[in-house]
Amino acid sequence: MPDNKPSSQPPLPVSKKPIKPAATSRMLGVRATYAEHFSGPLPPPDLMDRYERILPGASERIFKMAEKEQEHQHALEKTLPEIAKRGQLFGFMLGLSGIVGGVVLVAMGMSIAGFGVFLLSLGSLLGVYMYGQRIASSGKSAEENVNEQSPRDRADQQRLQKPEK
Repeated sequence: MPDNKPSSQPPLPVSKKPIKPAATSRMLGVRATYAEHFSGPLPPPDLMDRYERILPGASERIFKMAEKEQEHQHALEKTLPEIAKRGQLFGFMLGLSGIVGGVVLVAMGMSIAGFGVFLLSLGSLLGVYMYGQRIASSGKSAEENVNEQSPRDRADQQRLQKPEK
């Protein structure tokens, strides 16, 4: 068992002077960042060559991946018109059933509800038709029209870009 008696040696002296830090040197450095960007399924030839050096056969795999992506995109483009036609047909049937339902409600004596259903259905069909005609006459796709900024958004953006006086 250890002896718990205080030691007979005097305690070590404690200095009251502050310790000065050692002289330090400061190193300033410059950091440079290099970035490459490309778009599309295939990287530029120099990058493709680097991939091939790192992993033999990588360029062949990248080409197969790009070909599969292109086949998938073509298959989607073939089915989209069919899906759009089906959606138009279902939308027309739904609107027409609303109009018929409104007429039936009016014939049954529920004129307020019947006129409401009739006008709402007719307005929906006309709104969709007019929107489609506007897109067709503008020469832009529906996606371009949706992504286009409103006049208010453009004004806000111009206001933010102007320097304050």
